[in-house]
Amino acid sequence: MLPASGQDALVFAVEKPLSFSQRAGLWLLLPLSFAGCGLESVEEVRKVSAEPLAMEITPSEVKGLLDEQADFFLLDCRESEEHARASIAAATLLPMSEIQQRVAELEPQRDRQIVVHCHLGGRSLQVAHWLRDQGFAQAQSMAGGIEAWSEQIDPSVPRY
Repeated sequence: MLPASGQDALVFAVEKPLSFSQRAGLWLLLPLSFAGCGLESVEEVRKVSAEPLAMEITPSEVKGLLDEQADFFLLDCRESEEHARASIAAATLLPMSEIQQRVAELEPQRDRQIVVHCHLGGRSLQVAHWLRDQGFAQAQSMAGGIEAWSEQIDPSVPRY
């Protein structure tokens, strides 16, 4: 239960957008800031107060998450043959054709940000929507897929 509007409210005013690591650092303040408001833990505060993530994320934003060593899970939903042609080293392969049968493998990632990628972005968008329907609230699709990754981030990743 959050405090009534205006009563003991915590407000942050920033002049420019915060980086991922700056936003993550704000969570360190929450145990003190929300003390006595009826929430049991920081995790409850995150669930109540976190804004939903956009459905898509750009390759440059994903690169930023990797560079910052952010706590997120990169999921490749392409088929094994596609993965053999081109891959992003940090990604875990779980083909779209198998995801319904293997969704339990993602259970440890349930409360983490999950970024799904495919070849061009269509399948990963479908998978991200499906994951959200299964309760993976922080699932996102990497716009443009590995094709955009190769064009914008790492030209050493083969295009096909």
